[in-house]
Amino acid sequence: MTIGRTEFLRLYRSSLRAAQQFETYNFRKYFYRRTRDRFRTASTLGDAQMVEKAVLEAQEELKVMQRQGVVNRMFSHKHTALEADPQYAGRARRFGAIAKKEKALEAIGGQGPTDSTVTMAMAQRM
Repeated sequence: MTIGRTEFLRLYRSSLRAAQQFETYNFRKYFYRRTRDRFRTASTLGDAQMVEKAVLEAQEELKVMQRQGVVNRMFSHKHTALEADPQYAGRARRFGAIAKKEKALEAIGGQGPTDSTVTMAMAQRM
């Protein structure tokens, strides 16, 4: 069984979606990070048998994540103060975008804003 690029990416996206289904912040971030790391290492494997083994493991893990995501939603808890804030996700995405822009500017040798100016700008927006 050989898996094509589209099937590999479909499995990756399905795994990320399953990771996002967890109500608990720590579980959600853990499975998201684990999925991302697992697929990064699988994409660098050269041996076809090792890739197939990694894909089979990822498929099994996807099934487990989907089942556990349902259980996690069934027995959800009160959100932490940070999770309960409706603007939390927007702030996290904005900060991530700013950090990506800084890294891109540093990579090309441009002068980007310093960490202190980014922190001050974020504090002013909140």
